[in-house]
Amino acid sequence: MTTDYWAHIYHDDPKAGDEVEDEDFDMEAELAKLENDPNAWENLSK
Repeated sequence: MTTDYWAHIYHDDPKAGDEVEDEDFDMEAELAKLENDPNAWENLSK
């Protein structure tokens, strides 16, 4: 059912598959935040 849903989304609106680039997103800044903040990562080993 999910496959059928997405097939209709892409068939009905061909622009749905186009990539969108976020001009405000800065990968280097996000990685720097993660490296400098020890609490940025979620601890899964409990």
